[in-house]
Amino acid sequence: MAARVISTTLLGAQAVGVEVEAQVSGGLRRFSIVGLPDGVIRESKDRVRCAIQNSGFSFPDRELVVSFAPAGLQKSGAGFDLATALAILAADGQVRSSHLDDSAFLGELCLDGRIKATPGALAAACFAKSSGLRRLFISADDCWIAELVDGVEITGVASLSHTVSLLDGTLKEESLDLFPATSSRPVVAKKNPDFSDVIGHQECQRALQLAAAGGHNVLMVGPAGGGKSMLAQRLLSILPELTNEEIIEISNVYAAFWEGVRASDNSQRFILERPFRAPHHSISSAGLVGGGSQPVPGEISLAHRGVLFLDEIGEFQRSVLEMLREPLENRQISISRAKARLNYPADFILIAAMNPEKGVKLGDAPELWSKKISKPILDRIDMKLWVSPLPPQALTTSALVDHTARLRQGVVTARNRQRERFQDNLRLNGQMTALDLRQLCLLQETDKRFVEQAATKLRLSARGYLRMLKLARTIADVEGSKEVEREHLAEALSLRVS
Repeated sequence: MAARVISTTLLGAQAVGVEVEAQVSGGLRRFSIVGLPDGVIRESKDRVRCAIQNSGFSFPDRELVVSFAPAGLQKSGAGFDLATALAILAADGQVRSSHLDDSAFLGELCLDGRIKATPGALAAACFAKSSGLRRLFISADDCWIAELVDGVEITGVASLSHTVSLLDGTLKEESLDLFPATSSRPVVAKKNPDFSDVIGHQECQRALQLAAAGGHNVLMVGPAGGGKSMLAQRLLSILPELTNEEIIEISNVYAAFWEGVRASDNSQRFILERPFRAPHHSISSAGLVGGGSQPVPGEISLAHRGVLFLDEIGEFQRSVLEMLREPLENRQISISRAKARLNYPADFILIAAMNPEKGVKLGDAPELWSKKISKPILDRIDMKLWVSPLPPQALTTSALVDHTARLRQGVVTARNRQRERFQDNLRLNGQMTALDLRQLCLLQETDKRFVEQAATKLRLSARGYLRMLKLARTIADVEGSKEVEREHLAEALSLRVS
């Protein structure tokens, strides 16, 4: 007799369905697994057998074959344990196969039958919804995060016997408190550094506000000790809290990362805060954009919906920096391998900082600040700022004024306008197309001539011109203006070429 159970595996940052089939037949006792399993799945034979026996069921004393389909897809991870055990029990007649229909199962089994959380629960919920499945069975510890996905019934289970009891109807789901979860939704207590201890640098604070409001990129250049890193680290304090959609996106990326690197600590497998990634300048291409023999997301994807801070950007290998071109435009990265093509999201705000080349001073054009950054990369950066160090007396005599609340309010105002404009909670001005600009950035004839003359004089490329208009649209949104006016255009131009 054969039985089939639906489970999932991570392919990139998304879950794909896997059919776990089991057949028990006459013959010598043998347990084989087919379908390109990795070492973790091959070792599941002993985990599953002990879990079945210690949960009060009998393990088939005949020939047993478990198949994972599609057969050509590489399978990895311990998340198939629960589905494998249920398929075996159904094939042996200990569980009705009809009870497994319209459901998906994901979880790692302990030897005593307990179910442990596993990376990919949130992605599995997204798969179940898109596939029309009615129910998803996962570890009770993962229920709160999976319930962010509407349209699918999330059932938390604590053990294999508990799962079977729920399927057979001998135990109601409301009795889950008999098997209490070991954790609940954590409370985010971390406080990001804010602008309360920042003295001066008003132009930089303004630029960071615009970056947060519209998803724009910033380059800060200046002598060492001027406060570039300090400013960048405070950007998170004025970004809005994550929405449910963003938590789902980011957590799926991190689940793919933890699954790929086989992290031993999954205590923070769900991301509730915007990420701030600051890789060292010695990072490799694979570390920055993702890849490897078993591809995992890189720093640009781990910074999705957050901030990627490249300190001393001029010290990064030029070939590594050049790989930022595609994600800075398309907000995603594609990694091709012989057997698969993986797409990871990479919608981040780039904040870069560096010391200028020797002999470069305030007033020089941005393209002279460093010969190590190519023109195409510079062209994708919306604001370029010179950060001068403060004199010692300013540090001791200037009063501390916390601008965090004011800056954050401007960000909230601008993002609310963008949400109404695009009818999308996740789209920002930095992602507008040329067609969007024609419709949403209408200029008066005099303003149009002004900006065209300025762009010609400053030798802006077509990309640079469009990015400047996007920034002007964000400035207008922060100021609460429906139309893009001359003052907004002038500020956008000055920030682009300052």
